[in-house]
Amino acid sequence: MILAGFGRQDRSRRPKSKRSGGNQSQVDDLLRQATQAQAQGNGKQAELCYRKAIAKDSGNHRLYLRLASFYLERSDGRSAKSCYEQAVKLAPSCLEAHESLARLHLQHNDPSSALLSLRQSLLIEPSEAITHRQVFKIFGCCDHRLIAFYDDLAAQKPASGELHYYLSGYQREAGDLQSALAHALNAVRLQSGDVRYRILLGSIYKDLGLLDQALHQVEAARCLSPVNERVYHLATSIYLLLGEFDKSLEAARAAVEIEPVSSKSLYLLGRVFVSLGQVKESISSFKQSIALNPGQVESYFELSLNLESVDDASHLMTMMKSCTSSSLTDRELSLFHAAQSNCHHRLGDYRLSAQSLVDCNRHRLCYEPSNLDFYLQLFHQYRDVPSRLDGAIFRNASAKIFIVGMPRCGSTLIESILSVNPLLVRLGETASLLKVIEMLSTADSADLGQPVDVDSIYLGEKQVKADSIVLDKNLYNFAFLPWLPCVMPDSRVIHVRRHPLDCLLSVYRAHFTSGAGYSSSLLDSARLLIEQEAQMRAWKSIDGLSIYTIHYDQLVVAPEAQIRGLIDWLGWDWSSDYLQPEKKSMASSTASVVQIRRPINGRSRGVWTHYVELLEAPRRLLIDSGLFDDFSLEV
Repeated sequence: MILAGFGRQDRSRRPKSKRSGGNQSQVDDLLRQATQAQAQGNGKQAELCYRKAIAKDSGNHRLYLRLASFYLERSDGRSAKSCYEQAVKLAPSCLEAHESLARLHLQHNDPSSALLSLRQSLLIEPSEAITHRQVFKIFGCCDHRLIAFYDDLAAQKPASGELHYYLSGYQREAGDLQSALAHALNAVRLQSGDVRYRILLGSIYKDLGLLDQALHQVEAARCLSPVNERVYHLATSIYLLLGEFDKSLEAARAAVEIEPVSSKSLYLLGRVFVSLGQVKESISSFKQSIALNPGQVESYFELSLNLESVDDASHLMTMMKSCTSSSLTDRELSLFHAAQSNCHHRLGDYRLSAQSLVDCNRHRLCYEPSNLDFYLQLFHQYRDVPSRLDGAIFRNASAKIFIVGMPRCGSTLIESILSVNPLLVRLGETASLLKVIEMLSTADSADLGQPVDVDSIYLGEKQVKADSIVLDKNLYNFAFLPWLPCVMPDSRVIHVRRHPLDCLLSVYRAHFTSGAGYSSSLLDSARLLIEQEAQMRAWKSIDGLSIYTIHYDQLVVAPEAQIRGLIDWLGWDWSSDYLQPEKKSMASSTASVVQIRRPINGRSRGVWTHYVELLEAPRRLLIDSGLFDDFSLEV
């Protein structure tokens, strides 16, 4: 008790004070007297002894630390603060003094002064995890102020990998992935052997869709720390995105084996089971995850996607009461409210469901702002095909089908139907077409003088058989269709349309993992839908572009007629198996993974009518565009 707070190592870089052996002996004697007086409860005598010791060696900041500790024991924060301030004057790099001042400032509700002390602490010792936690607690969330605080620290101490690491993590949390990438690369450059830095860099690459680079960081991290469960968490997520479900299952099980009571590991294992269609196993994993950590909000959200009855919804709402929402981050709160919305929806309380949806997306915009402008810029950047490609020879060994449209338009159902064909190879939602376009956009005339092997660029290392049919489900490819008659002349395009308000509501409810920040804004989602519809109208008049339009709402009402029409257009032999795609085992990591396990049904048609008030602003935007007159948009 007497030396409370004084036991830690003093990391001050100030030279020790010079004093004679006689003075040192007198100081040591006074300190012993002070300690004895404290033990006897004689505070006045103890204080007098400390003051006499300081008078003998006034340049010794450690004596002020001792006296400050004495005042803290007597609950005299003001006197303790004065001592710590004097210690800082004598030894500006005294970590204990700065950290103690920060605690005292916080006790007196002075966060601004606390931040100044914490800032100095981090400049002295950037790797002090407790200090970083205190800083975050003051700001309360990951916002521009917190990022500015760390940006200043990293600028003041650019050789600290730790400061770049924290800054990068907060920038990633706020959705600024390019800045996050730059600082994560700095952290790895400065200290390549820190596994945390590798995991963060890999996570950012994953968020950016650069999955090969992400896997490279996974391997580097695994070499540094073979039994680090977080390495396998990242590997699981990447393999899920790549559609390599066996590898994702292997990584998830490795994480659970390393730490069997990790709620995050069990959550990710549940995600893999969902993608594999193993519903019971997934529910079990999610519930185990919650039992270990009631704050594992990702598991609540996943369970809310598979509510078979109102009893399931009621039970999940009861489970969620054990989660303390006041301690959650914006990312976690968005998932928490999304799960609540799904429960209210299943219970038929659409008013509460709508309110939870608004809360969910409000929090989501805090860490992932709308990126509509990014997409619009990208679409217009590659809209026109360079004239220098005229006459160039492009070789395509594989047949290709592109599914395009708006997210949540029913494209995953179309993919599952077509996947009944054993010749079909699903490419997923990759940027393969854009990769080809970017390469051709920068190629000079000399490169185009020889035939271009399109598949070597488009498929990369993926191997397909000569008679395979490659299915590309990157819906944003609608913006690049004018390139197909030139570069992939035999390819085919399936344009999936759905009632626009049902589509927008589904996007708003989907809670995409990353890359679709616009989805948290109903108006920005409507603007993207309008852009997509306008472009598709224009592209359908291009010679040499083969496009088939299928309407999701008609498909789920009369599946045989609609599917027969699609299969006939593709020139495939008919099979009744196309009417029951749910019977074919098809792993999937998309937001529609639960729906494709069910028989074709129309249960999601007309859901928008329960959310009329929520959808009023985008409804007006759609009507004003004049592009959706073939749908009933009237309330």
